[in-house]
Amino acid sequence: MTKNIARNILIVDDSKLMRMMLKKIVEELAVFNLIVEAENGKIALDKLNDNSFDIILLDIEMPVMNGVDALREIRLRHKSKV
Repeated sequence: MTKNIARNILIVDDSKLMRMMLKKIVEELAVFNLIVEAENGKIALDKLNDNSFDIILLDIEMPVMNGVDALREIRLRHKSKV
């Protein structure tokens, strides 16, 4: 028997359709306690101030702040293993 572990996921993509599709896939896995969405890297960084996430699905090409810059900032701010 496996222990249930609460997992949180952040889905970051400028495409609403892509976020919806990813969220649907993730919901079907039924292992995530919290599913949060963000439209760009800047919003994702703001969401990281409110919650901790076990997984971040991060698009590369986005307006305002792209995925590469967001990843760089996440690593600096949170000392996360990426």
